[in-house]
Amino acid sequence: MFNLPRNITAFARNRSGNFTVTFALSIMAVLGASGSALDYSRIYLARNGMASALDAGVMAVAAELNEKDMTKEEIETYLDAFVSSNMDAGNPVKDVYKLTDITVDYTKQHVSASISADVPLSLMKVLGWKVMPVKLASTTQFGTNLSEVAMTFDVTGSMAGNKLTSLKKAAKEGISILLDVNTPTRERLRISMVPYASSVNSGDLKQYVFNQPSGFTGPNPVYGDTYAIPADGCSTERTGTEQYTGAGPDKAAVNRDSRVTGCPGVAVEPLTTDATKLSDAIDNFKASGTTSGQIGIQWAWYTISPQWAPYLPVDSQPGAYAKELRKYAIIMTDGEFNTAYAGVPQKQSVSTQSTKSMKYAKSLCKNMKDAGIEIFTVGFDLKDKNAIDTLKECASPAQGGVQYFYSAKTGDELVEAYRIIAQRIKTVRLIN
Repeated sequence: MFNLPRNITAFARNRSGNFTVTFALSIMAVLGASGSALDYSRIYLARNGMASALDAGVMAVAAELNEKDMTKEEIETYLDAFVSSNMDAGNPVKDVYKLTDITVDYTKQHVSASISADVPLSLMKVLGWKVMPVKLASTTQFGTNLSEVAMTFDVTGSMAGNKLTSLKKAAKEGISILLDVNTPTRERLRISMVPYASSVNSGDLKQYVFNQPSGFTGPNPVYGDTYAIPADGCSTERTGTEQYTGAGPDKAAVNRDSRVTGCPGVAVEPLTTDATKLSDAIDNFKASGTTSGQIGIQWAWYTISPQWAPYLPVDSQPGAYAKELRKYAIIMTDGEFNTAYAGVPQKQSVSTQSTKSMKYAKSLCKNMKDAGIEIFTVGFDLKDKNAIDTLKECASPAQGGVQYFYSAKTGDELVEAYRIIAQRIKTVRLIN
């Protein structure tokens, strides 16, 4: 016979179901925690993808605005297409994001836009949260404020013939585009030029180069000391504690190793806005010698380093590192860096030193980037993996849809690479 009070008492005393109840409560907590972690990952993925795609989009619009006028509708269409193409396929909001607040301020030369989306949640739905709203904004500046651009050119023997002809055309194209931002009343961009082969011709700057005696171990003299100046102006790596810095000659003069047999006929050209001067110098490029790219990189830095300002002509003095002044280097080669002098014993060949040459180049590039210099690199008909790796490591990391390493297989592609780089330098400036 059923006895309700007795059955209730028996159920209350029964311990056999405690594990089931405890497990049920525990699994709810575990599922809640797991769901939170899973949904947080979804939100993180969506947010990062939205931010990267929007940054790339506004910078792409800025690049277009520097080349042509665009209507509001054209800007919106272009931005949406660029954001969509840069949104990862696995992004949970790839097809549901919205672009808003798209504005162009022609006075400040700013492009701004916002992106928003409701990130769909999964297990957190049990807690009543179906979506997580995310909204981000990005602003970039188009046009150039003030810039200094140091361009290095490989004029080694392997560049003879059609390669050198293509380089001259590409170099002139890039210079023309860059200097086009200047007006008779406003100087916004200056260019320096460093042709290199087995050494660099310091030209009028040879007073800062000393004839390094055979067996020299340092320390380097400083400008103001008494030392022999090379008549030919040829220079090699600076040795000692300033080898990988942009320090001026007051800290250490530049070496002219006694093993140098010659240098390019065209000398370093400090910062200038004179397109004719640069073009005439390019016309005089001759191809000869081996490849000491690190020396070209070294002098590129000197021409835009503020520490060298007191030692350069007044109109060519670099400005201080500052947010308002952007500094760039464009490093070009058609082969592996193979010639080095620093740290090479007298009895060894200086033209079989690819390991040292590339190591020196990478060290210089790293320190230049740490100083705030953006580096573009251009490989022309490169087949050597070490050469490609060196240029990739030297280049600044890609950001906001901007590429810093270029590989050109043909003369036409080389011209296009310099055209793109020049346009990017004129336009790229992500504000937030």
